[in-house]
Amino acid sequence: MRERMTVVGLRTVTELRGTPCIPLEITPPNKKLITCSRSFGAATASLDELRAAVAFYVTRAAEKLRRQRLVAGTITVFIETDRFKPVAQYSNSVMLNVAPKSDNTWELRELAFNGLARIYRPEYGYRRAGVTLGTLELADLVAKRLWADEWYERQRRLMAAVDHLNGKYGRDTVRCGLFHTDGAWRTRFAKRSPRYTTRWPEICDVMAK
Repeated sequence: MRERMTVVGLRTVTELRGTPCIPLEITPPNKKLITCSRSFGAATASLDELRAAVAFYVTRAAEKLRRQRLVAGTITVFIETDRFKPVAQYSNSVMLNVAPKSDNTWELRELAFNGLARIYRPEYGYRRAGVTLGTLELADLVAKRLWADEWYERQRRLMAAVDHLNGKYGRDTVRCGLFHTDGAWRTRFAKRSPRYTTRWPEICDVMAK
């Protein structure tokens, strides 16, 4: 059976015969990293555009943190030019400690901006940026803050309210900051395949055709 169907096929047959091959994880392990990054729709040398992109990625990463009840101890910001084109190349990254650990979008965003300012070079056109959250830990296991604990609790409740509103009325109904969301950094989706199984409007479009 293994010679005909490889190891995966052998495991499938064994499972169908009632013998488990992969142990069941009652409690899956926590993630070690959360990364949010995409290629830009067009290259840009604007720091404001990069800040808007980083703010967007931090927002998405922080949402994932809170959804999984985690906090981050480090944040890495990275930028890079288009390595597939004959242009001046540059890429860099910087990792900053998040102390105390946090899942707050505002705190993580300000750290990300500081990191971006360190690695940004105005003479290059960037085609990609992103953030990675690391040193993740369950929020319930993190020690309370020695200072500004009352402020953090207010921010925690605010983030919970923002997540609730976005979950009820749609993503980005409420968002942090005044950065535009339709700049050159936004990924283009003109050639994306239709998503009939996950988007009701696209199901209606295909039925109309």
